[in-house]
Amino acid sequence: MINLNLIGLPGSGKLRVKQSLMLFLEKEVVNSVKIHIDNDEQIQTINWLVVDIRSKLTHLQAEKFLVDAVKKSSLIIFNFAESSDLDVQIFWQKWKATNASHVPSVRLFYSAFKADFGLTGFLQNTVKNEHQPLKLQTLDFSVKQLNLEHLMAGLDACKQNLQMDIWRIKGAVQTTEYANPVALEGTVNRWDTFSCDEAKGKVTIQGLNLNKEFLKEVVDASQL
Repeated sequence: MINLNLIGLPGSGKLRVKQSLMLFLEKEVVNSVKIHIDNDEQIQTINWLVVDIRSKLTHLQAEKFLVDAVKKSSLIIFNFAESSDLDVQIFWQKWKATNASHVPSVRLFYSAFKADFGLTGFLQNTVKNEHQPLKLQTLDFSVKQLNLEHLMAGLDACKQNLQMDIWRIKGAVQTTEYANPVALEGTVNRWDTFSCDEAKGKVTIQGLNLNKEFLKEVVDASQL
């Protein structure tokens, strides 16, 4: 049994990669791979680094995490390649050349590994899972209906004026702007919103130096 560990920044799409890999393994009739996502146990394993390449990265601590993680990885998966502009792809090519020229990489388009993806070639060299997991605060807020514009402006103010280091925002909520529920997907370098099937009534915020009371005021104000 092989332990395969997918690591990456919050919101980099590790679950998307896992689901894509399971589909690939099913087609290829390979049943000897056991997948752990963000498994922190100190075991002999294989690390693959998942990188969201839809945006450039300007967050210094997040980049340090990637640089440290890639040293313990046998493969880089550049995720969401179908949504990456050419100049952004060039940015990540330069990042790889500078920080991980010896590590092979693949691009994942539309949640599908290519038929010629050489899985076994990336499972040869095991490395000890010594990457440092991110120790982020996680805050959950119950919501009924949000004004997205007010929420984003409030969170941006938290980052700019109060030095809250927000790494991840996730939720599926009803909003004042749209009839259908809206999914929120925020990372250290981008915000995405899109229609979803069901509102969960919860927004999760992860990061460093978070002020729970002030963030609650921002979320509550966005519901007025």
